[in-house]
Amino acid sequence: GTGHSSLVSDVYRTPLVTRDFGEVVLPATCTLPPFSHVPGYYVINQQYDLLTQWVSFAVAPPTAPQMEFDASVPPQLVRDEFGIVVGGIRLPAVDAPVALNSGTNSGSSPFCVLYGTSQPFDATLLQELYPTHHEYVEAVRESALGAFRDRFISVGGYVEMVVQAPVAE
Repeated sequence: GTGHSSLVSDVYRTPLVTRDFGEVVLPATCTLPPFSHVPGYYVINQQYDLLTQWVSFAVAPPTAPQMEFDASVPPQLVRDEFGIVVGGIRLPAVDAPVALNSGTNSGSSPFCVLYGTSQPFDATLLQELYPTHHEYVEAVRESALGAFRDRFISVGGYVEMVVQAPVAE
């Protein structure tokens, strides 16, 4: 669900790039709206902690489920009914989606392939998926708890995801 460079990384990186190189022009030449909104940084931060535990105390990190590929040539990622890849580490933005977040994008800018995309679901689909706000928050909580139990995110990441659920995009 996330790209190499997500919205969060763009938000903190843009002021630095602007400071160092002048005005930054967003990749308007991407085929799809740029930047996945999946907060992959929770997983990345946890990976550093897990690596430290592995090196210091021989506690092996968890193994992530592989993303699924079909049997075509060349193989293509298997996607669910929303266009989200099946398998991999599951965070609320993937398990309790409010948008198609994908690591795939293209365009005339060479950076588009790094950005992924986020395309919000319409109100009708959101109502079908989450008839009440409580159901949405519960779906976020369940997904975040699963990622925490599987050791892919920290307790802090779990808490932040659940607390931010009422204001998620």
